[in-house]
Amino acid sequence: MRKSFWLAVLAYLLPTFPLGYFWHLVTFADRYHQLAMYRDDVIIPFGLASMAIQAVLFAWAYPRLFGANGSWVRGAIGFGTVFG
Repeated sequence: MRKSFWLAVLAYLLPTFPLGYFWHLVTFADRYHQLAMYRDDVIIPFGLASMAIQAVLFAWAYPRLFGANGSWVRGAIGFGTVFG
């Protein structure tokens, strides 16, 4: 795999994992417990593994779906429109 692929994976994981941790397990923890969505002993590595799979898929898909037109701005807008 190319270096740019792994940089894209890290670019997804580094901001998304801490944000997801605080969003789900701190900010809305009480709401999720009321809805009985999570078990009492949350398995953090499963969440990280899930996000790693997402990162690999997005890093693989982005250049194939949105990188052919030459403009990274148009590619980013197109990616955000489709996946956002």
